[in-house]
Amino acid sequence: MNMLELQDKFAAELMSSVKARWDLIQVHYENMAVDGESHEIFLAFYFVDGMKNQFNLNLKCLDVLLDLSKRQPESQAEKWTWFEFVIDSAGKYKFNYKYGMPPHLATELKYSKP
Repeated sequence: MNMLELQDKFAAELMSSVKARWDLIQVHYENMAVDGESHEIFLAFYFVDGMKNQFNLNLKCLDVLLDLSKRQPESQAEKWTWFEFVIDSAGKYKFNYKYGMPPHLATELKYSKP
């Protein structure tokens, strides 16, 4: 499965996993190895009538994220380390891939050092 197909699969799995009514879903996902140790962080929210609600991703969504983390977007010289994802209730979605030290991981590492 190519990267675009994986992105479509993630969007479909995500839409079906939120059982409540929603207007917008946002996912922040980080996956980076530091000192040979893998770190994975995600935050998922859905919005309805302007109210923000956090939820957990189901196993199918997490499996697709793991597959996505092994890929890099076409025409990109380096592998992404985190992304922001948003999808509206009409099914229009966008992945915004980012590079370098992910923000939540950076905070986690800062406070985990003795």
